[in-house]
Amino acid sequence: MIRISPSLILLLVWAVFHGRLFLGELYWGDIGIYFYPLYKVIAEHLHSGRLPAWDPYLSQPIIGNPQASVFYPTSLLLWLFPIERALSISTALHLLLTGFGMLCLLQRLVGDRWAALLGACAWMGCTALIARAQFPPMLASLCWMPWCAFGVLVCAGERPTKGALIFGAAFAMAILAAHPQAAYLTGIASLLCALVWLKEKKAWSAFALGTVLAIGLSAIYWLPMALNLPEIARNDLSLAKANRFRADFLQLLNPWLPWLYGHPGAEYRGPGNYWETACFVGLAPGLLAFWAGKKRWALFLFVALCLWISLGRAGGLFSILYYALPGLKYFHDPARFMILAAFFLTILSAYGWTNRPKVAPAWLLWIAFIIPQTIVIWAAMPLQPLGAWQKALATVEPALENPGYSPWKEHISYRRYNNRPNAIAELIETGVPNTPAIYRRKIDEPYEPAPQKAWKDKSRPPHPGFAPSGEFRPPGLTIAAWITLFSLLVALYAWRKA
Repeated sequence: MIRISPSLILLLVWAVFHGRLFLGELYWGDIGIYFYPLYKVIAEHLHSGRLPAWDPYLSQPIIGNPQASVFYPTSLLLWLFPIERALSISTALHLLLTGFGMLCLLQRLVGDRWAALLGACAWMGCTALIARAQFPPMLASLCWMPWCAFGVLVCAGERPTKGALIFGAAFAMAILAAHPQAAYLTGIASLLCALVWLKEKKAWSAFALGTVLAIGLSAIYWLPMALNLPEIARNDLSLAKANRFRADFLQLLNPWLPWLYGHPGAEYRGPGNYWETACFVGLAPGLLAFWAGKKRWALFLFVALCLWISLGRAGGLFSILYYALPGLKYFHDPARFMILAAFFLTILSAYGWTNRPKVAPAWLLWIAFIIPQTIVIWAAMPLQPLGAWQKALATVEPALENPGYSPWKEHISYRRYNNRPNAIAELIETGVPNTPAIYRRKIDEPYEPAPQKAWKDKSRPPHPGFAPSGEFRPPGLTIAAWITLFSLLVALYAWRKA
């Protein structure tokens, strides 16, 4: 009898779900107005052999920007490929990476390879990830969540030091990916897993060691950012501002009903926007989770709590945690806790597979999962044809500033993607920030997810990182580099001993 490897099947499912990323280009949302211009500047620095330290068009640091993944490995793709190809390749590879991470986790946790495969495919195709392809650092960071959980689980085994190293490396990568909120959510998920899986003191010691290791390995990213934090306007949000995008009570069904309010490929009619509350894990996995069994009550509790938090102030729990949970007030959008709900739901789906009632053959459940999920994924992640970005850049330029015209409603709509053939050209032509930076134009009031206070106060002196020669030197970078190097050497030594 032929024994098919789950890894091979996972690879085939990934090709069905995400193979089209090699045949198209991402363009919508923050990719077009923020990340493409940012990565264009980073690529210019890399091609000229310089460290990407300062953005001359936005007049702000790159190293020290919370969402600039300069030291993350896939930044090298910006040196090898055009920006749009690098983004698509990175997205596809991260989705494959997170699928294998969930497969490793569930094979060790559940012990059934087909159950593990189902959970891995469900997580790899979950719209909590797919709909955030417009936020490359966020997607990259979240994709390390299963690997962090896998490291936590290994901490509970016979070789806790090895688990500490796996967790430390994975969590460091989640931090280096450069989306603080995604790393924060990954840390919460890891801690919740530890509360369930770690029973002995030595396991908790290994978990603590992994946490310290992750902080050390990622110092080259977070230390310059921390020193730049006083310059960032979004460093302490009020409760009202933190409550920006939240789920309504009906959207608590989103893990099982993906198009409750429609989707932007046709028309989205719900509150806020589609991608913040997207968390569909698949029809079959979502239902199988209910058969996980009473012993998995803690995971069910985590799902319920995360969905409750996602309601924001309307649910009450988010308001309490805003004051009680350290770090939460730095981030907005309570709906993003639905990502954690989806994560724990996929784990429950693997348990549910092993306990499922045998009323339907396994192959029918797989069909009921793969076909609808593929349709949902393709609708949630629209693409433009290969070459669309370069064609648009060669044919149009940003318009001059027009105070009487706001292109946001038409081109950055929360209701419907602009998926016309010339969508990218239309976006660039409006001059929506930060697209002029692509053409090396300086921007006085750019769009910036973490805006600098200095933009509002023109009388302030230049950034303290500037040397008398005019060269920008990111504060704390040298110390951070030594901390990261030392942590890496310690990790390599510990791995040999483990």
